[in-house]
This record gives sequence, structure tokens and C-alpha cells, in this order.
Amino acid sequence: GIAIAALSHAGAAGLVIKGVSHSWDEIAKMALKVSGRELTDDAVKSAAKTIERAAEKYGNDVAKASVRGGVEIAEQTMKRGGRFFRVLQKAAQYSDESLRALSLNADDIAKYSAKYGDDVVVKLNAKVPGQVSRMVTAAEKSGISGVERTVRAVADLPSEDIPRVLGA
Repeated sequence: GIAIAALSHAGAAGLVIKGVSHSWDEIAKMALKVSGRELTDDAVKSAAKTIERAAEKYGNDVAKASVRGGVEIAEQTMKRGGRFFRVLQKAAQYSDESLRALSLNADDIAKYSAKYGDDVVVKLNAKVPGQVSRMVTAAEKSGISGVERTVRAVADLPSEDIPRVLGA
């Protein structure tokens, strides 16, 4: 019973990030800053509620990812559910910029993840954040047979080679 009480208390108080305990409002402020949004009381309350709900439903990784990639991460996770969250978890090993791009391009990420697989899309997004749609469209329009194989191969290239290869 004591462990459960401690867990529920930690959940109500907020979350420990990098060894420091933060309230949901503090987490919301950090996420809103990354998103470039105003830190009004209403915005903070709303974001805190969204992040807390997402964390309750999908785990604290959503809150931690929101601090790195913006409040859109919690918003998109609540909107899109478990599959999007699994993509986010895979993306969390990459840069904050790639997490941010993932949440800002959630429609395309969801569409291409379903078509080419989460790992391929996450890897491509990590190398060229925010450019997944452009890169996949270029591959699809190129007339190459085996577009799926091509997209997979492109995702394995060094990031500096990707725009040049698809531009060719």
C-alpha cells in the first residue's frame, strides 16, 4: 500500500526529469517554450492538463518528450493514440529537433509510418528533421520500381547525402 501511495503522490505532484522533480505547470512551461508559445496562465494550465492526461494514459515518456519537443507531442499523442506514441518512443533516442519535427508533421509521419514502417520513418526524420514528406514524395514520384526499398535505403544514408540523392 505504501508503494502505491507514493506512486500516486509522485503522479499528482508531477514528474522527475534528470533527477529534479517538476510540477505539471513547470513541465508545461518548458514544453510551451520549446513550442514558441506564450506562457499565459491559461496556456500553462491547458498544456499542464494535456501533458498530465497524456502521461497518465501513455506513461511519463510523453511528458519527457514534450519538454524536449514541445507541447505538440502531448497534443498529438492524445489525438492519435498508441501507434503515434510508439513512433515517439523510437524517436526519443534522436535529437530534440527531430522530436519537434515529428510532432509538427504528425499527419505525414502517421501516413508514412503505416506505409513504410516506424523505424524507417523515424530514422529518416532523425537525419532530415521535418523533411520526411518531401523526401518520400521525391522517391515516390521518381518512377523507381521498389519505392519501399528505396525509402528504406535512403533512410540508411548519411544525412548529408539524402537531399543530394533524392534531388538527382
